[in-house]
Amino acid sequence: MKFLYSLNTSFLVLFSLSISVFSQEKMIARDGFKEGYRAIQFGIGSNFRLTNFSDANFSFLRFKSASKTYFLRGYLETHYSNSEDERNDSSPFPSTNIDSRTLNRSINNESFITELKVYLGSINYINTNSDILPFVSKSIFMGSLLNTGNSNTQEESDYINIQEIDRENEGLNFRPSLGLNLGFGVDYFIAKNISINAQSGIELSYLYNWNKNEDNFNETINGEFTRIQKNDRSTTSHDFILQTTGVLFGLTAYF
Repeated sequence: MKFLYSLNTSFLVLFSLSISVFSQEKMIARDGFKEGYRAIQFGIGSNFRLTNFSDANFSFLRFKSASKTYFLRGYLETHYSNSEDERNDSSPFPSTNIDSRTLNRSINNESFITELKVYLGSINYINTNSDILPFVSKSIFMGSLLNTGNSNTQEESDYINIQEIDRENEGLNFRPSLGLNLGFGVDYFIAKNISINAQSGIELSYLYNWNKNEDNFNETINGEFTRIQKNDRSTTSHDFILQTTGVLFGLTAYF
């Protein structure tokens, strides 16, 4: 994860430095663009956080003409979470003031989500004869999402006998997808070979969901097992989803 954060920071620094390296001469939008020109784009989502490598995408563009490009885009999103909860409760037993019951509970939840998508499509630019250049994009994509998580619960109650409960749950979700994307946005040229952009759009996706859940339950009283239970379950489902892509911000270098 630290490597991904460092890579992201490095790209931002490099692109920022490139602004001072390239000529600061403004350009009329697409002036000089022609077949064979190329561009590299780095983008992030509006909900980007350093704690999660969210909504990051890298694109390679090749111009077919002054008003149309083809692009190949890779999209990566990761989320990691870890939470712990400990609680100690002690209360007198109702029938006597001598006996008491103590409950110690410890819960640990951990999850890791990784989503990868690859887009292949084209962009059509709308000529405005200015440094502001609107565009419309369309593409197909393939992707996969992997969600792994586990939860551990330990409980111990002390009343006459020492009862211990240990429960562990592990889950796995794999979700490949295939779909269509229609986007729209605008490029603003801040230098002759550099533009910044904002874009959004809608996606129609077909998703195949595969879920596996494993639950282990162990109970002991005075150190002896009284109950051992294990449950395994697998489920599958198919979904069609129409959703917006949110807002993506990018920086593009042309060469």
